[in-house]
Amino acid sequence: MTVLALYMPMVADTGGNAGSQSATVIVRALALNQLKLNDWLRVVWKELRISVFIGLGLAAASCAKVLLLSHNVSLPSGVTLKLLALAIALALFLQVLTATLIGAILPLLAKKSHVDPAVVASPAITTIVDISGMLIYFYCTTTILGLS
Repeated sequence: MTVLALYMPMVADTGGNAGSQSATVIVRALALNQLKLNDWLRVVWKELRISVFIGLGLAAASCAKVLLLSHNVSLPSGVTLKLLALAIALALFLQVLTATLIGAILPLLAKKSHVDPAVVASPAITTIVDISGMLIYFYCTTTILGLS
């Protein structure tokens, strides 16, 4: 389904942005000594709660985008536009959650390993989030749409 390729960058880019933002907040807090490594569970819980709200909002927006912009796309038998929009929205939601958690945890792991979190954060997060994002996207779309 060619239409799936149109929404892949949206999922990947959103994940990269969410992960980078989360990492930036954590790196800044570490640099200013506002955060200790022992606080990792509290930090991860806070980032998770925030990512749920952001993910839900972005999932709703992406669902509307798919419904509005892809209404005359040719879909295989048994696949509806609403199902396609749901699959993409779910993938985006899960991508925001995982990217935010990765963005929060990676700088903490770097600090614990005595590596500068600011140096590790951006390239590692981008790579990990891009890979996980595509896996999430393809899993959600193939499972929900019944593609094989």
